[in-house]
Amino acid sequence: GSLVYQASSPDEEALVQGAAYLGYKLLNRATDKVDVYYHGQEWTYQVLAVLEFNSDRKRMSIICRCPDGKIRLFCKGADTMIMARIRQGQSIVPKVRNHLEEMSVAGYRTLCIAERELTEQQYQQWAEQYKAASTALENREEQVARVSERIEVELELLGATAVEDKLQEGVPEAIDSLIKAGIKVWVLTGDKVETAINIALSCRLFTDSMSLVELRERDLQNCTSVEDEVRVLQAKIQEVETENQDMGVKAGESNVGLVVEGGALVPMLQEHHQAMFTSLCSSCKSVVCCRVSPMQKANMTKMVKKQLNAITLGIGDGANDVGMIQAAHIGCGISGREGRAAVLASDFSFGQFRFLARLLLVHGRLAYKRNTEVVLYSFYKNWVQNITYLIYAFASAFSSQPLYTSGLIATLNVLWSSYVIVGYAVLEQDVSQATATKYPVLYTETMHDNRAKFLKKQIFYLCEATWHSLVNYFLPMYTMCFPGADGNYNDWVDVGCTIYTATVITINLRLAMMTRYWTWITHLLTWLSITTFFAFLWLYGLVWRVAQIEGTADMVNMALRLFPSPKFWLAGVLLAPVLSLLPDFTIDSFQRHFRPKMYQIFQELEWREELKEVAVKELGLVIKDVKESEEQA
Repeated sequence: GSLVYQASSPDEEALVQGAAYLGYKLLNRATDKVDVYYHGQEWTYQVLAVLEFNSDRKRMSIICRCPDGKIRLFCKGADTMIMARIRQGQSIVPKVRNHLEEMSVAGYRTLCIAERELTEQQYQQWAEQYKAASTALENREEQVARVSERIEVELELLGATAVEDKLQEGVPEAIDSLIKAGIKVWVLTGDKVETAINIALSCRLFTDSMSLVELRERDLQNCTSVEDEVRVLQAKIQEVETENQDMGVKAGESNVGLVVEGGALVPMLQEHHQAMFTSLCSSCKSVVCCRVSPMQKANMTKMVKKQLNAITLGIGDGANDVGMIQAAHIGCGISGREGRAAVLASDFSFGQFRFLARLLLVHGRLAYKRNTEVVLYSFYKNWVQNITYLIYAFASAFSSQPLYTSGLIATLNVLWSSYVIVGYAVLEQDVSQATATKYPVLYTETMHDNRAKFLKKQIFYLCEATWHSLVNYFLPMYTMCFPGADGNYNDWVDVGCTIYTATVITINLRLAMMTRYWTWITHLLTWLSITTFFAFLWLYGLVWRVAQIEGTADMVNMALRLFPSPKFWLAGVLLAPVLSLLPDFTIDSFQRHFRPKMYQIFQELEWREELKEVAVKELGLVIKDVKESEEQA
């Protein structure tokens, strides 16, 4: 049967499969040996040592005793690392460099491969040093790295490899939607500069109309002081401004992409450069950082959080992205062939990058708006109830006489205003999910909110609640103070129940006015919260007859006293809620017609489409869009 390979990364698997296709097949990989088939024969390589890859080394080596009895070191890694360690004067170097350039521009992920032949004495001396470093009790990793450096020198360059880094389905569309939503997208990658730029163009992070400004390691080579580095940064900021001016970009906007090389990022992440470097990045539309280590990814994220005070989201699919994911406010892991390290370290995980757009534009936006309204409404409904307490305290000369019985006080937040707000928090959608996805600009509503705007909304809600409290208190109070047809007056319990009824109806109808997305669950929770309250009054009046529970004696036959009374239905059920909510309805109507918010405009567009479908299906009418009519005219 055919060989099936399993590797720690898809790149390694691709390279082994490519070698097998060319006739060099890996048959077995054990701890101490590697079995390979080529030239019609099986060969065994004895593994003597493995120098593992890490983000600082950016390379991996293996020392083997080959079938011919010679000891060789094979090293693969980033081209910058390998080229710095090869023996000088090799004729193959210019050709490999050209191939690397061509493959990087084409968007491939490249590696260089080199070898070194060791004598038995060289290997034995090094092996003793490596063993001592591996068993050291202090600074073991540093000692191992130093010993590894000593053997990875004077390498013979063998060639280079290239692996296609194919984008997942929907990545360009997802990134384009995020940018339209006003979200700054920065890419931190370990690829070469040319590869990263090519990928950024293919995924629409960069476009052909954008100008690119590069901050390369060579730009800082001649810098001997911090002042020199500052001058380089200032020159780059000026270059970005000049490019935007030449393209006629509006003030406050940018059409420049920034490319930062990992070597240049090292001094930029230092404390004294962070503010200016962040300013440079912020002045660009998109940022790509290349040849970045996992530590630099995490530090870059922390810098953005600190300098810009921005909400950050980190997304990655490999173990080298874990630091960045954990450093961000929100971490997202992509479950793929790179392993599950990123998924385990994240807050959210999904199978493909394109789902990020839906997570933010639909679920993130809805969660923000729902939570905002729930907080505001929770303050509102309790304010409505408590202001009536305050007014009654003045009327009763602070005599500690309660306006409501203990049963009514305890059930407002438990029964009559809890289920509806839970339903609202779970089900409410101000616009459909399709509209939120189609028009990413809707997401900007959540980005422009701040504490000052939230406080303004809170004050407005409390002003509404105060008006509702005044109407719900005084209208039933002065209506119920007149004697009935039998000449008897209602006692304070009857008046309190009438005010309480008006409060329950008002706060539920106020939430109903806020609700746009009505489902059968929403209807059920809203109308049950109101109608079951009347059944509760009737049952509450029967409790004392069954069990003499403290606080229920005053409610005996409450329903029989209130329900036959026209004053109860007129004042508590009809007039008080209507007069309370009339200003709300008026303000909402004027605001929608004269100063509509963004989501309200898209609501109108949705309703227009719904009416269009009804007109076509049920009435057989043909309704033309405005654009179609203008084109025909």
